[in-house]
Amino acid sequence: MAWAAVGQVALLDSLRAGGRAWRRGLCQAALPSVFALLYGEIFLAMIGAGFGVLFASVLHLVERRGDPSLPRARPRWLAAAVAAVVLAFGVGAIVLVPAQVLRGSTQRAASLARAVAETCSVHPLRLIELVLPRSMGDAYSNYPAASIIGEPNLDGLPLNYSMYMGASVIALMLAAFGRGRRLALALGGMACLVLLLALGRYTPVHAVFRRMVFPLGYMRYPEKYTALVVVLVALMAGLGARRILSDEPQPWRRTGVLLLLIGALGGIATFALPPAWMVFAVRGALLGGLVTLGILAVHMLAARASPLAPIVLVVIVACDLATAAWPLQQFGSRRLAGEPPPAVRAIFDREPRDGPPPRLYRSNQTADAVNKWLPPAATPEAEPRIIETMITNTVNAWGIATLPGYDAAIPSLLDKVWNAGRDVGQSALRLFGATYAVLPVVDPRAPGNDRPGLDPLLDPLPGARLYHVPRALPRVFWARHTEVLTDEQALARIYEPAVVEGASVWLAPEGSPPVLSTPPGRAGTCRLESFRNNRLVAICAGDERGIVVFVEQYDLGWHAAVDGRPAPLLRANLIMRALSVEAGPHRIVLEYRTPGLVAGATISALCLCLLALLGLTGAKQMATTERNIPSHPPLPK
Repeated sequence: MAWAAVGQVALLDSLRAGGRAWRRGLCQAALPSVFALLYGEIFLAMIGAGFGVLFASVLHLVERRGDPSLPRARPRWLAAAVAAVVLAFGVGAIVLVPAQVLRGSTQRAASLARAVAETCSVHPLRLIELVLPRSMGDAYSNYPAASIIGEPNLDGLPLNYSMYMGASVIALMLAAFGRGRRLALALGGMACLVLLLALGRYTPVHAVFRRMVFPLGYMRYPEKYTALVVVLVALMAGLGARRILSDEPQPWRRTGVLLLLIGALGGIATFALPPAWMVFAVRGALLGGLVTLGILAVHMLAARASPLAPIVLVVIVACDLATAAWPLQQFGSRRLAGEPPPAVRAIFDREPRDGPPPRLYRSNQTADAVNKWLPPAATPEAEPRIIETMITNTVNAWGIATLPGYDAAIPSLLDKVWNAGRDVGQSALRLFGATYAVLPVVDPRAPGNDRPGLDPLLDPLPGARLYHVPRALPRVFWARHTEVLTDEQALARIYEPAVVEGASVWLAPEGSPPVLSTPPGRAGTCRLESFRNNRLVAICAGDERGIVVFVEQYDLGWHAAVDGRPAPLLRANLIMRALSVEAGPHRIVLEYRTPGLVAGATISALCLCLLALLGLTGAKQMATTERNIPSHPPLPK
């Protein structure tokens, strides 16, 4: 986001220079968004582009008020700024066009409901953490503020480990303000607005903003906006540091007020908070007060024009931020990255390495159950715990898939089927082909299996147990009974025993699906010959006509071929892939072709060529100008 602002300022300067310099400036303004888009960070690109345009526009207004002789670049500047953003998104079309096509089958097909979008909002109480490091607790081990500010969807923990921006940095930021300091005031106003956005559900600002800027209606977790607050606070802190180290009178009073505020917060915490929480808050107040005292010392040194002032300033800020970040720099044993945990080894002792990734479900209550039997862990010990209990997404590194999956990428119907299965428990795991589950255990010392129907394998940690799920659906099977149902009808009957056993299949109405009224059962056998993310090959054989079902996500990008001939792909059981086959042996191939990829790549190539052409001609023009002009005029103050 900082580079987006740098690029837009470069574009503004190029317009002031005149001639064809704007071409190079246009490229400089577009490149940060290009990199964000090609990396896949669409929301970051949008926020960065908007911030860059707004920052450069505010900067131009402030500079013209200070120096009216500067040329008015506003009409041309706005047109060029919009052109740079459009060009950047054109280069990113190879990401954007497929994403737009695929979005229609996921939960992002429509803008998110407010309750979902405002999950992980910054609790107003966490604003204290801006100047009191770790005053809410240690999110990795002991977090006493969880009952008030924790996010239930994240095991009661916040999205951001810490909100601390440095008491020293906040003190520098306060020094930036003063009479006639319009840039600091503008940046401060922007920071306040963004902070209100980060508060999410606690103010109406976020709800109004996401309606006004409709693409952000698809974004969730307002806490992410604090990244932009960091950029703005850093800019204001830079202005404040320049003021402190100049010949101007020292603005030490506001630093003193900040010190008193930190002391007051520490005093209130001593009497108002429970002991477990009070310890963290008082410690944070002591650390925040200490570095603020250091900034007061810098004021004294700068007032005497001491050459030590800038050195001491750098040391204080560096130590302040480093101390806050140090808990995150703890490293565990290298075996965490090099050796699979015991639960992973137990799974692959039962599974072929060349087969499809085995599917695993891990209950969100697992961590709470483990914490009841083990004492709170410091940061270095917390990582092995969550890895050993197979936390979601981490096990992907070992070749294990997790259910239900990352919700932004899964079909919206999958979420409905999964939620409908909460009341039937193990049937949901079997329908989804999940052969393993990590579940909490009330008493790990009790003998026997506390979950009938599942086979216990081992306890990764006390309070967590790895189970094998018997009779889970194979990844591909051949059934002989089908019915054509609407999605509502299929959802109501999805957990009937015949469907969970793979004896009956509910087909969606689209695509002329066959109706097979034979009794439920299997019509043949299938096995996966090869499995890749974008290509599956199955060998099947059966004695009668039937339906071959792949227990994989259905999507329009998948194409099927039976014995080398294209075949229509059907949607089965709401979310699975299926094909109608005749009796006999068959070789079935499913291949994925990304929708919109060719169109996106074409647009990206054309826009990239245009961007390169503008950059090269702009650079050539600037080089010619530099040769003809003996010296540059001084920059405006």
